[in-house]
Amino acid sequence: MGMFSNASYLTADATANWWGHSSGPYHATLNPEGLGDDVSDYILFEPFTQPVISISPAYDITTCSVAKTFSFFYDGTGVPEQLRGYEVTFTIDPAVATVAAIGSDIVEGAFLDAIAPAQFYAVDAGSGTYKINCAILGGSVGATGSGELFSVKLTPVAEGTSAITITGIKLRDVNNVPMAGSFTGASLQVDCTVPTMEALAEAQGQYYNATPVFSNFGFDDDVNLDTAEYRIDSGAWTALFAGIDAAEWNSDGWALPGFDGLAQGSHTVYFRVSDDAGNVNGEGTPDTYSWQFYKDTILPVPPTNFTALPGHNKVHLTWTNPPSDPSFAGVEIRRVGWSDYPEYGTGTPVIAAPAYPADETGGAFVTQTLLGAYDDASMTYRDIYYYAAFAYDVAGNYSVFDIGAADRSTSYWLGDVDSTGYVNMSDLVYFSGTFGESDADPGWNPFCDFGPTDDWSSFGIPLPDDIVDFEDLMIFSMIYNNVGPLGSPAPMIEERQIEELAGLVGFDIASVASDDGIVISVTLSNNAKTLKGFRLVLDAGETGRIVGVEPGSIFNGRSDLFFGSVPASGGRADISVAALGIDRELQGSGEVAKIHVRLEEGARADVRFETIDVRDVANTRFELLNGDDHELPVVPVVTALMQNYPNPFNPVTTISFDMAKAGRVAINVYGVSGHLIRTLVDNYMEPGRYNIDWDGRDNNGSRVSSGVYFYRMRTADYNSTRKMILLR
Repeated sequence: MGMFSNASYLTADATANWWGHSSGPYHATLNPEGLGDDVSDYILFEPFTQPVISISPAYDITTCSVAKTFSFFYDGTGVPEQLRGYEVTFTIDPAVATVAAIGSDIVEGAFLDAIAPAQFYAVDAGSGTYKINCAILGGSVGATGSGELFSVKLTPVAEGTSAITITGIKLRDVNNVPMAGSFTGASLQVDCTVPTMEALAEAQGQYYNATPVFSNFGFDDDVNLDTAEYRIDSGAWTALFAGIDAAEWNSDGWALPGFDGLAQGSHTVYFRVSDDAGNVNGEGTPDTYSWQFYKDTILPVPPTNFTALPGHNKVHLTWTNPPSDPSFAGVEIRRVGWSDYPEYGTGTPVIAAPAYPADETGGAFVTQTLLGAYDDASMTYRDIYYYAAFAYDVAGNYSVFDIGAADRSTSYWLGDVDSTGYVNMSDLVYFSGTFGESDADPGWNPFCDFGPTDDWSSFGIPLPDDIVDFEDLMIFSMIYNNVGPLGSPAPMIEERQIEELAGLVGFDIASVASDDGIVISVTLSNNAKTLKGFRLVLDAGETGRIVGVEPGSIFNGRSDLFFGSVPASGGRADISVAALGIDRELQGSGEVAKIHVRLEEGARADVRFETIDVRDVANTRFELLNGDDHELPVVPVVTALMQNYPNPFNPVTTISFDMAKAGRVAINVYGVSGHLIRTLVDNYMEPGRYNIDWDGRDNNGSRVSSGVYFYRMRTADYNSTRKMILLR
């Protein structure tokens, strides 16, 4: 009968009801076309139950090559009227999609035909408009409820979006009485553009020792992405994302999973991406997305033959790069300074020597280079610098610390007291002024205390002993007038024939009475060609007191000779003599010193040699006693490796070395590439001087070819390498 209310303060909710006709209830102003029961004001009746024609799916997306089917459904839920026939007019955008063949692409649904046989017609009205008609033949029957009226297959024509719009419907009941109804639309999007992967910033073919991380990583589409996957080599595809509702996906900083489990060597990562339309791009398509890299976590071999030599405010570094390695990128040099110039452990407080840089992060960075040499001039003050070289590869791996890739050196010339880069007369003035002084004396100059050195050479590491004496003189004499502030490392002492000075050099003393004692004349008998310097310590015994020491006649007219005397202490005189300059040696014989001795009343002179220390041009030590022409078995002051003799040689050469203390020592011969040729010594040895011969054979007893070879001596606290040449 309808619904009536006069309660203006209360609105009755009567929506979603059937009012006796599909056109809804009659209301004079709100629904004057309604053929159903009446309703008054203050009644909510819309929406009311009536048939609805809808399209499913309401939205779909496809590529340019895949057709899509849309179904037109009748929904008469709650509507008692029976549907006998219908006409549905709809339009599409023919520039985007079309019905390719009406007879096969527009198909009747089962809704009416399931009740009774129905006649179905589809008409192309042109310009993308289609009219679909269908009615049950005969009888007085119709369909109720819901079901599919018909389906339409749309074939894409071009990229774009086509609305599927129902422009009109006609519904008839079993008596051909019009039925009211509503309808909805749909749309089809045609997406012909494939999704893309953003360009990777990381170059192809690079080496990695840790998980690759992509700084720019993502995918884009003109509509909506759907899924993206990756795989490594021939592994399984793994999802990066799926089912997202976005036109772009970014994950900058994405780290490649599974890196640790990969084998060493080359690998390829493949990517593929699809969008909502089903367009696919990536691996397996013309735009294959792949990225190739090398996994390399193997540490490179350390450099070999690393040598540090002093310069003026610089250190000259040389080394041999490791053998061929396809990923080798260069050598990084690190350094640590002692920061104790010029005392090096002898000052107060004592500053201990530093350790070599243990790895590529230790110490201070010096350089990275592919060359086998570098001049480090970046230091700001004089010091002993400890260097270590580490090979690195393109993956960022560094070699481990190796003593063969480490060395130390001063950044200045020993003896360059005034810091000019030269060791000349001005430095000699300083040196002479403090010779014989110790750190407790008023004339002490610690910058002149640089001897002995660790290898006895003038380019070795100074071992200050808080006194300027013969050891300092020998170093000074060898470098005097031999260096300058520019250029390459100073030349080493030319190789000369080794002489046994003990058989060629001798000293004698003779006494002459004077008014207050005696004068001792000390004479040199010298048949050697390589005598560089000597130290004489004489003892006047308990009854004598040395009151003066002066140079002998051999120094007359010789400005290249240095004469120094440690201040006399009681009955002892300590005299040091050396020829100044790398190309100078002591030649000839004659008087080297006059010693004035004061005797106790009635006493006899009893002056004897306490020490006779003789050095050759390489600062090799020979010690004589009482003037006898023989070498005494002495304990060396420092451990040192000597230059082989002869050099060049064929077929045998002799290598001499000193052991200052007992310990294990190894001496090996290497080729220029750094490979081991022969082990000459590898055992525990007592202090002393030793000689070992090499006959030019390798460890298998085979003769090696002519060329340059290196021999290295290593102990617990000493490491030195020298070069020798074999001529067949």
